[in-house]
Amino acid sequence: MRIYVNGAGEIPDALRSLLSLRHTLSAEPSGCDAWALFCRPGDLSLKLLDPASPPALPPVILALMPYSDCEGEDPALCAFYGSAAGAIRALGRRGIRANCLRYSRPEDDTDPVALGRAPEPSEIARAAAYFITEPGFIAGQTIDVNGGVIY
Repeated sequence: MRIYVNGAGEIPDALRSLLSLRHTLSAEPSGCDAWALFCRPGDLSLKLLDPASPPALPPVILALMPYSDCEGEDPALCAFYGSAAGAIRALGRRGIRANCLRYSRPEDDTDPVALGRAPEPSEIARAAAYFITEPGFIAGQTIDVNGGVIY
């Protein structure tokens, strides 16, 4: 499997390291079997998820975003999460297994967490690798990797 992973930092680096053990990584999204897109408000990653984009999308897409429950958040951030979720659901109609993985970071942790801490980058990477590489019938979902945030 040929996989494109965008972004820089501990989590994208951990994911690349994990995926490179069994798969080929690509520096460009074209021609890949799967994309792992680290998305943030204002970046261009979400444009790749546009349902009106050319049909050269891979069969598997995972959008990864920092966790937010959108309570008291910036309205633009909440709109970003909503548009990502909508794009992912729309891609399913094209036979693309697309999902969203939201993750918490230690510096973002303000809510009590069932497991007592935010996930490590390697734990987020393992969850992402599973949803990218394992065949399955999970599509159009938002998966939270946050240690069990207690509301």
